[in-house]
Amino acid sequence: MYFSERQRLCVLKHPNLIAVRKVFFLSDDRDNVFVFAIDHPVLCLKTLMAKHRNLKLPVIIMKIFIKIFLLFFLISSTLCTTLYLGLGLLVSMHTTKPEKTDLIVILGGDDGLRVSKGADLYKAGFARNILLTGIDSRYYRPNHPNWRERKLMKQGVPKKNIIVDTWSETSWEEAESTTDLMDKHGWKSALVVSDPPHMLRLHKTWKKAFDGSGKRFFLVATEPSWWNPFLWWNNHISYRFVISEIKKNIYYLVAYY
Repeated sequence: MYFSERQRLCVLKHPNLIAVRKVFFLSDDRDNVFVFAIDHPVLCLKTLMAKHRNLKLPVIIMKIFIKIFLLFFLISSTLCTTLYLGLGLLVSMHTTKPEKTDLIVILGGDDGLRVSKGADLYKAGFARNILLTGIDSRYYRPNHPNWRERKLMKQGVPKKNIIVDTWSETSWEEAESTTDLMDKHGWKSALVVSDPPHMLRLHKTWKKAFDGSGKRFFLVATEPSWWNPFLWWNNHISYRFVISEIKKNIYYLVAYY
């Protein structure tokens, strides 16, 4: 059943008229519900949905709210999933191409990849000096090179060009120790070598440590077989690394930045 233009105007003046955006609901004394839209032909219904003849207006409104909630839940879930899957890109996004500098810094926590990368950079002529950090002073003997020094020397780096830092235990201390060493030798730039998921925290840490000093640093990442920034969650090594780095970034945000 359709309203005529005159009937439509009469309905618009009805005291029980309720407007929801451009759709109007009108109830009479018999609980009949009339629905019409300004921009479309006016419909007269026993209920808003033909299969529910006794549907009340509050029920209609409740259904609208449920649909809105489900839409919000779907959008939120999609955003959270996208953020989670993008964590690999987030933690590794500050990797840069190497440039010629005064020093190559090979950070601790290494399984050999960082040392190999540092040696390759040295042989390519990017710097003439290498700093090894993260070496435990309790077990280090200057006259007895540890395995990282031996690996560098085996790959063609002279021992006289290798400096060992036995003081630093954290990424923040490594940045501070390197700054002091560079001041001592008058060096102005450094390549910092570590694994891809380490890059975000290193960027913030070294930027803070070098702030106002006039020194420059460039983050160079290794290329481990277990790393894929898009599928980081699919490998147990990269998964643990990324989750650990997210926690450490939050801690550093509170403690240092």
